[in-house]
Amino acid sequence: EDHAFTIRVKNTGLRRWLRHGEDHSGRGAVQLGAHLLRSDEEELSWDYGRADLPHNLEAGAQAIISIDLQAPLKPGNYIVEFDMVAEHIAWFEDFGSGTLRHELQVS
Repeated sequence: EDHAFTIRVKNTGLRRWLRHGEDHSGRGAVQLGAHLLRSDEEELSWDYGRADLPHNLEAGAQAIISIDLQAPLKPGNYIVEFDMVAEHIAWFEDFGSGTLRHELQVS
């Protein structure tokens, strides 16, 4: 079963977020990423899902991003953690940006 999430993101930095990155490699393309954790915070899937920006996002601007994620098959309590990622560079959390967490119960 798919779960759809709609997330509002804001570029609080000083540089434009590029939707497609700097060149044909996609390096630096900014995306919304999701991690799947068990309720005890054990990592189950670091690359649980990704969603593109709708367009380049200027400093100070906001965007709405929709992401569809496949529910885990095993019943239980989970945490979906959302973070922005610059492809082939780093997750934003690594630079002190906050993440968003959502509890997910599968029965």
